Amino acid sequence: IKGDPDRGPGTYNHAERNNLIYNLAQRPQSTKGYSMGARTTPRFVIINKHVTPAPTTYQSIWIKEHKHKTAHFPFLSNIPRFLEQIQDRELFPGPGTYNPYKLPHRHVSWPGKFGPPDWSLVPMPQRRTFRAELLSDKEFKKYRNLVAYLSIYYSD
Repeated sequence: IKGDPDRGPGTYNHAERNNLIYNLAQRPQSTKGYSMGARTTPRFVIINKHVTPAPTTYQSIWIKEHKHKTAHFPFLSNIPRFLEQIQDRELFPGPGTYNPYKLPHRHVSWPGKFGPPDWSLVPMPQRRTFRAELLSDKEFKKYRNLVAYLSIYYSD
């Protein structure tokens, strides 16, 4: 007989390769070696699913002896209500603990600080017909902000 002896009627069992146990035993993996996205190792670790615990390992948690501490206070009522007490000296500093003549931190104040600014008082770059912001405009704004900051400490 010429050809493969495993081919022909009666040599191929279709039900053997299409049942549930066969599909669970087969794992997707690459057979071509390493390539982009191909797997060279099994995707899932093969776990023996037919292992059952021994009769002595069932409910082993119930076999262990449990020791419970007796609770004398219901609902954690022995915990203090306020863990940290705020001292009055933290809320109200006493005399001599601060300097009333010390100036607060200095900030740049622009015209119209509590509302929309009065843009006529703020120096602005020259307006152009196109709206793209050029490097010269950015440099002008940086310089304007620097002058406003330095005017806090140095006056003319």
